[in-house]
Amino acid sequence: MLAVAYGCFPDIAAKERDSSQDSGFEKYELSFSGAFLPGRWTFGYDFLYSGTHSSIPEIYRDYAYREKEFTYGVWTAAFTCNFSSIIALEASLSYEGGGKKTYRKSGVIGFPDWNLAHDTLAMSESRNYLTPVLLLKLHWLNRRYVRMYSSFGAGVAFCISGDRYRKGDEQAVVLLPSFQLNPLGICAGKRFYALAEIGIGTVFTGVRLGAGYRF
Repeated sequence: MLAVAYGCFPDIAAKERDSSQDSGFEKYELSFSGAFLPGRWTFGYDFLYSGTHSSIPEIYRDYAYREKEFTYGVWTAAFTCNFSSIIALEASLSYEGGGKKTYRKSGVIGFPDWNLAHDTLAMSESRNYLTPVLLLKLHWLNRRYVRMYSSFGAGVAFCISGDRYRKGDEQAVVLLPSFQLNPLGICAGKRFYALAEIGIGTVFTGVRLGAGYRF
């Protein structure tokens, strides 16, 4: 039907081509971005060990430890194929890293055998996620130097976990489902451009900033 329409109305096809050129439309894009709030960190890392207990002795022992959770952020490389000035498909690969360290406190009453001059690392847990995602992008504003869009997609995350205990080290690889919804995205520039997105999902939540190149 599109082929018939374009054949019957060549002026419409010509106008769309002109509009695409005026809006800075290019077939392909490469981009790199980083987010303030990684998605897996926002929803909570799935640590194998939990220091929460119910009995009084266990609660007292938990008080003798302190935990520090951290994240390295999430970084994404993406390749986009624009089928038209409106519809595009984006394939991205994201990395997120983080973990948790558990320390034995020094000078805690009831544990004289520890004899610690300072807090000592008792356990270290790490999480590294590699997440390929395929997203559909819909551009609803096309100007020469500014484009606005929405995108959504899904993928799978490879979670590489490493847990170091006093009894030894444990490592595992787990596959997890992933999703991402970005209601608002904006690109500013022509061949080289800056981008900003607002989204929620297992890749990132909040704001993502980056830069890209069209060709």
